[in-house]
Amino acid sequence: MKKLISLLAAALLCAASFAQEASIRWSAEVENIEGRDYRIVFTGKISDGLHTYSSQDEFSPTTIGFTSLEGCSLKGGVYDIDTPRLKDGLQVFYKKIRLAQDVVLQGDSASLEAEVNWQSCTETSCMMPEQL
Repeated sequence: MKKLISLLAAALLCAASFAQEASIRWSAEVENIEGRDYRIVFTGKISDGLHTYSSQDEFSPTTIGFTSLEGCSLKGGVYDIDTPRLKDGLQVFYKKIRLAQDVVLQGDSASLEAEVNWQSCTETSCMMPEQL
């Protein structure tokens, strides 16, 4: 099962390698929590001099949307693994952002596809929103 869910991680890694100018390089991995409960961890390496927003930020949250979901169901929503810093009242990450989504396996195999949306900023200006 872990191999099938990790197809998501492989697809995300391949897509990230083509996005050479992206402000964040994304990867994903799957962790078994217990039994049929799994956690998909999305890790983004943020380019030097930039920050990006928490999934819980009100201004410009980093979001993960699942465009295809077979053989499993989402358990709760996307959440920050690490605690963001506060910058001018906004929840931000520097250097690295780690988000997670818990899923429950419903059968013997599962298939997932996800889309990540984020916006990165310097101390003085923000880039256009990005998507992978």
